[in-house]
Amino acid sequence: MSEQDKDTFAPPLGDWQFVRLEDELRAARKHVPNFRLANVARRHLAAVVHVSYERLGLSGVHSVDSLTAAQLKQLALTQLGFLGARAASAGIVLATCGYSLEAPVHLRRLIECSLRSRAVLQDTSGQHAREWLQGGAKGSAARLAHKFGDPEELKLLDITAHADARGVALARGPELSADGIPTVSLLPQREAKREGFLLYGFAYESCLLSTGHRRSVRRSRPHSTVGAGTAPAPS
Repeated sequence: MSEQDKDTFAPPLGDWQFVRLEDELRAARKHVPNFRLANVARRHLAAVVHVSYERLGLSGVHSVDSLTAAQLKQLALTQLGFLGARAASAGIVLATCGYSLEAPVHLRRLIECSLRSRAVLQDTSGQHAREWLQGGAKGSAARLAHKFGDPEELKLLDITAHADARGVALARGPELSADGIPTVSLLPQREAKREGFLLYGFAYESCLLSTGHRRSVRRSRPHSTVGAGTAPAPS
């Protein structure tokens, strides 16, 4: 054996049973506070988006230029609902499988969908919806939060969405190491209090998004199919 082979770093992998721990936590997720609430809320959101998508006949568009204000708003709300429902589902999975620190990334996206939908609903001209569908909507998530939500809440969620050192402090265990550096776990673990709080957030924001969507659908009449192929099919 050469000197180079002796110096090769080969860390032991036996202690890192990610899959086993994730499966165990997932199997017990029904006992996590607010899991049932969050699950029902995201199912309701998915159902509202799916039904309204079919009822409105907006199976897809090649261009938004020919759409009316009502059609623009409905298409934007449907796509925001699609993104929001998937964000809620992803966050619920992470929160209940031992990754509650990573789940807020998806809560932030769900909140942004909710904020954006309120901006779409408020604009009777349909211009905000048009700009969003074309990828250039005015107003950042932070600005929308100042108008429709809580900007401080969004700032806190931003910490977990980026490579921010403050995110390490959020992950610290109940005891600190001797040198004062927070002790964190690399393995998935159950944190019922944090998970319950997050799941309530997913439930609340899912309900807000679905309520706004349903209100808009009730005010609109079904439209004929316009084009084909580009709107996401939430089926």
